[in-house]
Amino acid sequence: MKSSQKKAVTLPQKKKNTSLYIVLVFGLSFLLYAQTIGFGLTNFDDDTIIENINLPQNADNIFTKALTTDALLNHTEPFYRPLQTLTYVFDLKISGENKTWMLHLTNVLIFCLIGCSLFILLLKFKIPNNLAFLATLVFCSHPLFVTSVAWIPARGDLLSTLSSLLSMLFFIEFIAQKKYSSLIFTWICFLLALFSKETTAFLPFIFMFYFFAFQSNFKIELKHILLASLILCTGIFWFWLRSISVCKEIDTTTMSNSYKDILSNFLIIPTAFSQIIWPFDFSTIPSFTMIKTLIGLVVSGFILYLIFKKTDNPFKEKLFFIFWFLLLIVPTFFIKQKFFDYLDHRFLLPMIGIFLLLLSSIASKWLSKGDIKSPWIFVILIALFSLISFAKSKSYTDTLSYCNAAINNTNKSVIALNNRGKIKQDSEDFSGAILDFNGAIEINNQYALPYLNRGGAKFMIKDYSGAVQDFNRDILLEKHPSKAFYFRGLSYASLGKFDKAIDDLNHFISVVGDDKFAYFHKGRILCVINKTDEALKSFTKAIKTDPHFFEAYSERALLNYRLRNLNGSINDCNAALLINPSDSIAIQIKEKAQEELHANRITQ
Repeated sequence: MKSSQKKAVTLPQKKKNTSLYIVLVFGLSFLLYAQTIGFGLTNFDDDTIIENINLPQNADNIFTKALTTDALLNHTEPFYRPLQTLTYVFDLKISGENKTWMLHLTNVLIFCLIGCSLFILLLKFKIPNNLAFLATLVFCSHPLFVTSVAWIPARGDLLSTLSSLLSMLFFIEFIAQKKYSSLIFTWICFLLALFSKETTAFLPFIFMFYFFAFQSNFKIELKHILLASLILCTGIFWFWLRSISVCKEIDTTTMSNSYKDILSNFLIIPTAFSQIIWPFDFSTIPSFTMIKTLIGLVVSGFILYLIFKKTDNPFKEKLFFIFWFLLLIVPTFFIKQKFFDYLDHRFLLPMIGIFLLLLSSIASKWLSKGDIKSPWIFVILIALFSLISFAKSKSYTDTLSYCNAAINNTNKSVIALNNRGKIKQDSEDFSGAILDFNGAIEINNQYALPYLNRGGAKFMIKDYSGAVQDFNRDILLEKHPSKAFYFRGLSYASLGKFDKAIDDLNHFISVVGDDKFAYFHKGRILCVINKTDEALKSFTKAIKTDPHFFEAYSERALLNYRLRNLNGSINDCNAALLINPSDSIAIQIKEKAQEELHANRITQ
């Protein structure tokens, strides 16, 4: 009997259509997601990522920043994604700082390459060309993976999946041929995967399991030890870099690592299985439901049946496929997001294991001399999945579409309600914004951001007391509530509580550093309470922070005019008008100061 290693790798395949199938997989996947290239931002992490990349202090040393900071180019998150960051930088260099088309295009292209790599992997596992082609299209069109392509921050999962598939392909080739070139490419692709997402740190264990599962007479050789040494050294170096880059403690206001929350994350497994056969959840921020769990448990039972059912495939090979899934999905359970249950993009790489298990278990029933007996079932699935995926992708068109898709779900998303409220607030629909912020707070009254935003909306409709109450709540809940101190200071000023207003603005400045608006408003408050010397200093600091801040020149000009420093007032007016020639306040003050200065000269 032939060894299982030969069975998995070296049985002959029909080669004539392989290149054509690769082109078709790439092209059809591209067509399915081409519409996303014109999409904008969801304002769910993607806006923060792009904003941080475009900060001036990150521009000159972006490569070092990517390697030595977290995924947001700070030290506030536990996620380490240098390769993701660098691809974002590349995209923004091409498309421009405020354009998103290249970011979306790159996601689509990477997904197309994933499809091509998956097709080749299926061939390595003895799946005939025709079945491998149709099965790959089923995978690429499946609605479960829409988030991975249409949502820009899923880039880490796309990169890690592509790199992991390539590394696996080269590893299989290395085990079969023992070539040094395959060894080097296995290591390089693993390195790329590792710097794309942390879960791929478990990829070497998948290599080991494959080595023992698909060889009947395995023998450890020097080349195997060399590859293991390269991977180990890389892992140590990566672990050290990550340790100096990410936040050591999770932000408990948004995440949890409690025992109870980790256990609840295991609902992700049946939920993922349910969406394999019932992919009709269009929510962009999905949640656990009883129906998903029940369907998932039924599917889990079917998967267990496939594992223990006697087939031509050895039991250890089936264990390898389920091991692939579990080893890459379970590490994501150890941090629980407080304001959503899960996101679909995390299923992309783990689900390939289940996909391989299903194909390897049922393939013999569908084949006759290498041909598929009933290809129309696959064609119908591909067509149905494509229609659903095309429609679901539209939920990522812009922020409002994204939020509406999440809010229309049975369990409304607190994040989506808050973000939609912010959209309404920016368009000056303050009453509509407050309704959305109220809805977010009703769902979760421990989420700080809706309080901050609702306070801002109340401030705009001159409900200053209500604004102060909301800012108080944000300060109580938020880990770094600097914005709340700023806006509460302005609210206190509007209520005539000037000492409290100054205290809040001073606290804000002490936390964030020099801020022109904080100095500006502090100066105006000091003018009201006749602390003119301090007010002058505050306006001067605002101008030093931003020499083009013409409003600060105008306010200082007005204060100098009140203090009868007419020359100083005129100089400030000239500076303001040089920046903004239509500044009506500066024009009026300058005219009055010049008139008084002229009158004084005549009197003298």
